[in-house]
Amino acid sequence: MLSSVDRVVLYVTADGKQFKQVPFYFLAGVLSKLTAAGSEDEDDTWEDDKEGKWAVAVAKERVQALQERRCDSRGRGGVYDSVLGICCHFCRQKKLCGEEDCKRCGEGDLKQPCLGKTECSSCHSSNGILCRGCLKVRYGEEMEEVRKNKNWLCPHCVEEKGIKKFWICNSSFCLKKRKIPPTGIAIYNGISDSTPVHICETCCSCCY
Repeated sequence: MLSSVDRVVLYVTADGKQFKQVPFYFLAGVLSKLTAAGSEDEDDTWEDDKEGKWAVAVAKERVQALQERRCDSRGRGGVYDSVLGICCHFCRQKKLCGEEDCKRCGEGDLKQPCLGKTECSSCHSSNGILCRGCLKVRYGEEMEEVRKNKNWLCPHCVEEKGIKKFWICNSSFCLKKRKIPPTGIAIYNGISDSTPVHICETCCSCCY
């Protein structure tokens, strides 16, 4: 069984209160090992759920600290969190969302989805995870509309199914796979060459 000895860190909240806790970056890294080894220690930071899987028990002090640090902006969020944050396919930021009713980012519940990130109804993969800001800027869609649409598809699935002509994913990863310069680089190249550059808010082939 893995031990948390010598891995306890002293945390200080905004109001000056101090508490000790095992760092979450360490806990996330040893999750698979703890699952295999098992533990019955009452002092462990892990708890067994109804399905028999291991889940991180987020300390109340940490949740309070998250509430104090969370950004009110609902665009891309303002607080990075490697455990609770879910990576956006475009900006690749693991930030806590600013949605008021998000139990994951607001209360530290790892079992809940992030309301500030999209989920594709078809692939359910990381390709379909977009933050509110990237969803709006890249595709001109609103998060509220996506939430209501239970059949919402990510750009990858829209392209694969041929739903919209010339519709592709314009993330830097996907553009590089197509051997196309990312939009940011394309803008600077066009300016330096005195070439008119047209970058659409929505993704289409006319941008290149």
